[in-house]
Amino acid sequence: MSEASRHRTCPMPVRRVSPADEHFFFGYYDKFPTNCSDRYLLGLKVDFIGRLPTHEEPATVGYFDLAESQPRFIPLGHSSSWCWQQSNMAQWLPEDNERLVVYNDFRDGEFVAVVHDLEQGGTEVRVLPRAIYTYSQTGPVGLSVDFARVYKARAGYGYPNPAPFTDPSDLPQADGVWCVDTTSGQHRLVLPISAMAGLAPSVLEIPEAFHWVNHVQINPSGTRFACLHRFKAPSLTRNWETRLITANMDGTDARVLGTRMVSHYDWQDDETILGWALDREGEQAFFLIDDHSCDTGDFSACFEPVAVDVVTNDGHCNFSPDRRFFANDTYPNADRDRVLMLVRCQDGVRFDIGNFHAPRFMDGEWRCDLHPNWFRNGTSVCIDSVHEGFRGLYVLDVRELVD
Repeated sequence: MSEASRHRTCPMPVRRVSPADEHFFFGYYDKFPTNCSDRYLLGLKVDFIGRLPTHEEPATVGYFDLAESQPRFIPLGHSSSWCWQQSNMAQWLPEDNERLVVYNDFRDGEFVAVVHDLEQGGTEVRVLPRAIYTYSQTGPVGLSVDFARVYKARAGYGYPNPAPFTDPSDLPQADGVWCVDTTSGQHRLVLPISAMAGLAPSVLEIPEAFHWVNHVQINPSGTRFACLHRFKAPSLTRNWETRLITANMDGTDARVLGTRMVSHYDWQDDETILGWALDREGEQAFFLIDDHSCDTGDFSACFEPVAVDVVTNDGHCNFSPDRRFFANDTYPNADRDRVLMLVRCQDGVRFDIGNFHAPRFMDGEWRCDLHPNWFRNGTSVCIDSVHEGFRGLYVLDVRELVD
């Protein structure tokens, strides 16, 4: 198949859900924005764009009723723990993803996660003792990181609240990935950052290195998780280095899958990760990475390139529920457009389904990436965008393409 036939332009219908001239967004690309029936769409309402938030500028958390021709925003609560890239991790709690909404907040000097029940009028019904990054889809388990540490490293991804670090050292032994029982609230550290740094090939001896962990994902069956271990130091030529690490949910059998550069990723299945990475020969591309067959030190052996002739830049990859497609986006091109695409996994054909202008004043930590997220039925994709001059929530109907 020629490159031209593998790269197609197929514009899909776009519907703005949020009202004009107000600012709404959902956040990162690795979550379902809708509940189990795809009727309610989560969002955060804020009063400004174009700069970083402070802890004194809370966002309103709520949802839109998509059954209405002009969906109303129904508020649930407020959160002072939010950022532009990953919001406050608002999502549907898997134990009942039709009615339970959970999001992070800052209360009494601590990061927490707050649960609301739509069947009880949206009232708050539970508070978990740690802010949660991601939740297992198969059991009452969440994984947590220290968002104050993330904020120190990258303000667009952490929370600006005046919270002390769990462990203030640059290479902490008492901080890393935490496992939280979302029913009882019990939690424990399962994979310290110092242990990540010690995994072969070790990076423990890099002088003056500040380490943190971000972008945690649990595999579909809830048996293992992945995370990005990052560190920066004056001696490094890059802004920071990134290692992709996976482990069992209790932190055992931890392994490094990529060391040179790993960016956005998503689990394709329980043993395979799709990620933008740098291979042994120095080539950047999306690769399918085998979690179980990577030999330490020879990562190219388990890197299978994906659609390298048509997907040539990093983006936010997100598999459809049936794993037949993955959605992806681009950073602004020469025309200041962000391109939204679907890539068909069977043959690597790329379908460009929309272009969305990105004003130059929105560059930086407050930028508005499209961050495509699928509806649960796999026939629509939700994005954040500023192409109309305000930050809004948009839905693209892709039924014609995926069917």
